[in-house]
Amino acid sequence: MARQKVFVTGANGTLGQDLLARLALFDQFDLVGADRTRLNLLWDETTLKSALDELNPDIVINPAAFTQVDAAEAERETAMTVNGIAPGILAQWTQEKNRYLIHISTDYVFEGTKGALYLPSDPTHPINYYGVSKRAGEEAILQNAPGQSAVVRTSWLFGPGARNFVPFVLQAAQQQKPIRIAMDQWGTPTWTGNLCKMILQVMEERWTGVFHGCSTGMTTRYEQALHLCKAIGMPTDFMTPVPTEAFGFPARRPENTAMQSSFDCALNWEDATETFLKTQGLLPSHV
Repeated sequence: MARQKVFVTGANGTLGQDLLARLALFDQFDLVGADRTRLNLLWDETTLKSALDELNPDIVINPAAFTQVDAAEAERETAMTVNGIAPGILAQWTQEKNRYLIHISTDYVFEGTKGALYLPSDPTHPINYYGVSKRAGEEAILQNAPGQSAVVRTSWLFGPGARNFVPFVLQAAQQQKPIRIAMDQWGTPTWTGNLCKMILQVMEERWTGVFHGCSTGMTTRYEQALHLCKAIGMPTDFMTPVPTEAFGFPARRPENTAMQSSFDCALNWEDATETFLKTQGLLPSHV
């Protein structure tokens, strides 16, 4: 593959950081990562496109998003601008400049009542505003750059850094700090390292359309936390399983958004968890 300039939004996020680190291992990429000071998805169309003109990438990967599910209910304009409108502008620029866009979306575009693994072709019906805004972004991209873009939905993403479920549970386990965890939400925990491999395949093979970049299998949040603690030999009595309604979240949570992965390289969620723990030095590498 010819040398290409790859621009990654959300460079300070869990996926953005891991993606930049892993792509840096390949000689054929000139990498540019941007946080909100260099490219802000709240900027207007003219400013966004000018920033892209200056960066002039061959490939744009967009993991940046307004991801605060509950805050999105109150901050709807901001959520829609970042998750819905800005991705459409990225797609317009992609189409105008004959470039390529990979956009990261979410399982929360589904309502969670199918009773089986969701396929990329299944109808979307989000039940909270975060999901509504992310679906709007998907639609804008597919409309504005249908032959030059890929939407990769992922779910329950975890990886390096502190702002995701796995580090949250690990910290509570180490401190034996009592926490409550939902026992009735089903999904597919996905490691950023595995998702990066999927994104690389999409980029190298120039996939177009909608795909599910997630692990295989499904579990609940509580069972995920149990598996995590047992893997590192920590007691689990600091955790209390509770129904989702006990949290009083402003945003509704779908009951089961587990998806069918589109990738042969997808790890089972348990294997993905243990592989991540090995990379963090929390499990011996030979385990």
